[in-house]
Amino acid sequence: MIDELTKKAKDGDHGAQYKLGLIYLDGKGEKRNEELGFYWMCKAVLGGSADAYYRLARCFDHGEGTDYNEEEAAKYYLIAAEMGHLEAGRQMAWRYEEADGVEHSPQKSIEWFTKIANQGYGLAQYDLANRYLWGTTVEKNSATAIEWYNKAYKSGEYKAAKEIGYCYENGEGVPFSIDMARVWYQRGIDKGDGTCIYLNERAKRSAYGCIRPSERKEEWYDEITDIPGTIQIYENTGIFRYRLAYMYERNGDIKKAIELYEEIDSREAYFRLGEIYRKGIYTRINYEKALEYYKKGMILDCPLCINTLGYMYYDGDGVAMNEKKAMEFFLYAADLDY
Repeated sequence: MIDELTKKAKDGDHGAQYKLGLIYLDGKGEKRNEELGFYWMCKAVLGGSADAYYRLARCFDHGEGTDYNEEEAAKYYLIAAEMGHLEAGRQMAWRYEEADGVEHSPQKSIEWFTKIANQGYGLAQYDLANRYLWGTTVEKNSATAIEWYNKAYKSGEYKAAKEIGYCYENGEGVPFSIDMARVWYQRGIDKGDGTCIYLNERAKRSAYGCIRPSERKEEWYDEITDIPGTIQIYENTGIFRYRLAYMYERNGDIKKAIELYEEIDSREAYFRLGEIYRKGIYTRINYEKALEYYKKGMILDCPLCINTLGYMYYDGDGVAMNEKKAMEFFLYAADLDY
């Protein structure tokens, strides 16, 4: 097969050049050879294929067979997007938002997200919903966010279930309803979203007769040493403030908890802050804030923060999906014996 494809590719068959490029870039059926894959993909784009332009953009985006070049990546993503490639359009939306290889333009970012979302692309629908919910690069509109989350869920982006659950739990764009929040969290669980297990249990515990978490009566726990088992606290400095912050967190006073965590400046505190915003613990999910705190923890060599950054880049939570960066974070965490 490879010999036949190579012959066709050398004869100028752009379809064969694209297939050959994919084989070498992805290492499917042949030993991976990124340089050779990049070479054939450069030939393949001359045939005018949106898929070929998109894959060439990824080569520049991830440094596959060539040097990393965000401007060249954006150039080829844009060509593919204008030819109708949905994921390329989504990548352009991210790049205009983050000024990644292009000039920062919130307006163009939203235009691309909206254009791709209107074509039924679930990931773009989910991204657009997040922006309306958070008020990121567009005026906050929770009702519009709910509409896009529902469309994303119907398109197969089942992680939208936890966002819809959050909206019901906090009365964002829909009437406040713990029951409906739990219905959506359960849908997320049924679709394999492990985060919804925690969120469903949290909603159950915070209900207390369907009272919003922010309106709960403060009830202190007796066992102040009940700290999450995933983290061992070795530093003496800040240990009591950390425990106190966690007590506030458990009792729903997230504003006070965040204030205390931010005073501590430790790996454990930054990890908890990241988790609060990534999972939406008594607050709105905010991936940008989560990234900010995980990166602060990374500076202190917190393996949990670094590993979670890897997952966020791998899944595209708050950032453009980037498997190469994700792997770098995973390897960094592994070097710290995580």
